[in-house]
Amino acid sequence: MRRLLIIIVAIAVAPLLVLAGLVLLHGFPTKYMDLNDDQFVSPAEVIRSLDLGHRTARQGDTTCVEIFQLKDGQAIKHICW
Repeated sequence: MRRLLIIIVAIAVAPLLVLAGLVLLHGFPTKYMDLNDDQFVSPAEVIRSLDLGHRTARQGDTTCVEIFQLKDGQAIKHICW
């Protein structure tokens, strides 16, 4: 019975570990994952970040980070200081 419980827990936890590994290996900073600016990075935003990239952009004298979709390079958000 104990062995069955261990197998069930392992099956339940394995996808979460794989997702966490993908997010860490992707290298997308968590400070840019909060796309709706609610000061909370939801699991959906973490998963969506796998399809996003970031690059430095300039707008006049201001330095910004542009968040873009990897599939087409289209910018979806600018974060400026």
